[in-house]
Amino acid sequence: MSKKGLLKYEDFGYSMPVTDPAYGEPPYYYRSMEAVSVSFETDYESVATMLPEPLTFTNDPPVATLMFSNIPFSTFGEYREAILMFSCQYKGKDYLYLPNLFVTQEAPMLGGREIWGYHKKLAQLEFKHERNQMTGSAARPVGTKLFDVTVTPQVNLKFEDWTNTTLLSLKKIPSCDGKGDDVCQLVGCEYILTPLVGSDGLAELWSGIGSVSFYSQSNDDTWHRAKVKKVISGTYGWFNIHLPYGYIVHDYLK
Repeated sequence: MSKKGLLKYEDFGYSMPVTDPAYGEPPYYYRSMEAVSVSFETDYESVATMLPEPLTFTNDPPVATLMFSNIPFSTFGEYREAILMFSCQYKGKDYLYLPNLFVTQEAPMLGGREIWGYHKKLAQLEFKHERNQMTGSAARPVGTKLFDVTVTPQVNLKFEDWTNTTLLSLKKIPSCDGKGDDVCQLVGCEYILTPLVGSDGLAELWSGIGSVSFYSQSNDDTWHRAKVKKVISGTYGWFNIHLPYGYIVHDYLK
């Protein structure tokens, strides 16, 4: 007589594989993350189809931010990350919508996609200091550079100068039977970045000259559609992060 499996639903791990979970449950914590970010005006005609309905751009012309992070420690592990964000609104609330993300290892990619719907892919990411410039570079595939983000720090900012904005992502899971989607939601997350403060009492937070340069225009990774019309600001800093569970902002299937 055949014998049945003994793995019960209540014994499933938090994530797949249920017998060997790829990642644990939120919240996640990050320590001493080094990051550069550049905000810039972009072209509405180029990015309009990157922002899903019913969201609206906060600014005219739209404002995009490209952030590049070097993460030496997190409860996801060590990795690097690049994020493209658009300033947007929904029902009067400000958000940062994330259409594209790159990471360098699988745990944050899997967890980010499965829990919040972050549009993460694996890529080659490098973070370097050269003279007084801090640069993050992305290539995908290896050897094909897509973009650089560079900040030259100049002015020390105050701790209270930093503000956090709710992140917004589009979580879409196709049905296994080809009958539409099992899940299609806009998901919010109160992702909190806290600037570090040095022993001298100064925040590890700097404004400066920022630039974004796009190179190869890949049809697989269309970050270049966020054309740089005018740089607004460049920021360099060190942060600790708290990444909690998210919540449903809009459900396309209801």
